[in-house]
Amino acid sequence: MRKTTFPQIPGFDLNAGPIGLDDPKTVRASRRRGSARWSKDEDDLPEQLRDETLDRDLLRTLGLMGGPRARSGEDLPQLQPRAVQLVGFCATRTVHGECWEIVARPGAQRIRYRFNDEGDPERVCGGRLVQQSSRRWPSMGDLIGMIDSSEFATGYTGLVFWCLAEEVSERDARPSDLIGAVSVHSQFYPQLSDWYDIAVRAWAAEFEQTGEIDSCPDTISLVESFLASQRETSDGR
Repeated sequence: MRKTTFPQIPGFDLNAGPIGLDDPKTVRASRRRGSARWSKDEDDLPEQLRDETLDRDLLRTLGLMGGPRARSGEDLPQLQPRAVQLVGFCATRTVHGECWEIVARPGAQRIRYRFNDEGDPERVCGGRLVQQSSRRWPSMGDLIGMIDSSEFATGYTGLVFWCLAEEVSERDARPSDLIGAVSVHSQFYPQLSDWYDIAVRAWAAEFEQTGEIDSCPDTISLVESFLASQRETSDGR
């Protein structure tokens, strides 16, 4: 992964690397299967919910009591030793709350990346990360570039906006109604969730202005322009 300098965007440091990779608690949290537990502090979880992968009997009970969403993300594949979930994604408004993720596994000389989708356990849909490995951990800007440019499936570029654009084109949804429809979480890049919240707002605002839907936006340019226009509007009052 080449060293890249990213623009200064208020509220975000795109040139910063990950934090917490040397913290055992953070690493353990990053290995949990299940979106309901991704953002929870270990000390706030009951003992039986702290394992990386929950007992299958417990999962069945949760499914019976809480419905399909109760096991959202629990069907992601178990991680290999030393691997961490770099980023987790979850559809927040579907029946099953499907999840997908970028996994990183450091080796002797390179960090290897893998894309997992619990809706495609046999890996037949063609999901592929644009970056397969690197010598150093990605900066936040590098990671955003990976998210925006990777293929969720063959013909679907971007790990966030592909499904939002499909909701607009196939189901006539309004982009402004899709804010929050995909959650983004990272133990190591705590600003990433806020980044994609603003990016979706910017994407929806762009649609309101142009009437055109962008299925795979470059969110760095998108957010930079959106925040600049907001500052101009604020300064002009």
